[in-house]
Amino acid sequence: MSAATLLALLALAAGMLAIWSWPPAAAPAAPARGRGLRVLRRGMASMLMAVALLAILLAAAVHHYRPWRAGSLIAELAVREIGPQHFEVTLSLPAEVPTTYALRGDQWQFDVRLLRWKLPAALLGAPRLYQPDRLSGRYSDIEAERSAERSVHALADDSAWDAWRLKRRFASQLPIFAADYGSSAYLPLVDGTRFHILVGDVGGIEARPADPESARRLAEQDW
Repeated sequence: MSAATLLALLALAAGMLAIWSWPPAAAPAAPARGRGLRVLRRGMASMLMAVALLAILLAAAVHHYRPWRAGSLIAELAVREIGPQHFEVTLSLPAEVPTTYALRGDQWQFDVRLLRWKLPAALLGAPRLYQPDRLSGRYSDIEAERSAERSVHALADDSAWDAWRLKRRFASQLPIFAADYGSSAYLPLVDGTRFHILVGDVGGIEARPADPESARRLAEQDW
């Protein structure tokens, strides 16, 4: 179950409790003790409504993020050469249609955005979340990296109501989570190779050949 779904369920539960907690209209001659209890119930109901609203807003902000679990497959890449230092890379993300991008250079690089929950969510076991950020080409030669044609493709949701963007813009107002770039992985652009990108055991992402033939072709490039 995704983080957005859990937050939506929390919002639903808090909203239902708020409705249940809201006191009925009081009779004009109601005793003072009853009026105090109604004020208390109204305060509790208002607090629950605020929790429900916050959960809805957070669910919308993390809708495009996935749980960050060690060993899970983040993406698959397939490389096809179309010219000198010019490649087509087909990127497959979980539950999405594969997309082909043109990359220039000697290596591909894949970056992710990472969200880390803080207390109290972290104490309750809320998992870290990630979103693919960009796919780009790299040159082995520094001078080429500075002057040659670059290729960078955005993969993240750039809507204004995105958790990572909101945290970067309003850091002090959103203490519930931290926004990091997370990690990146890169390997050579070699014709006919396929790669898997996974969540590593130590917190970063790892890239590795997807099959023996890809591993053999990388070995020929001294990788």
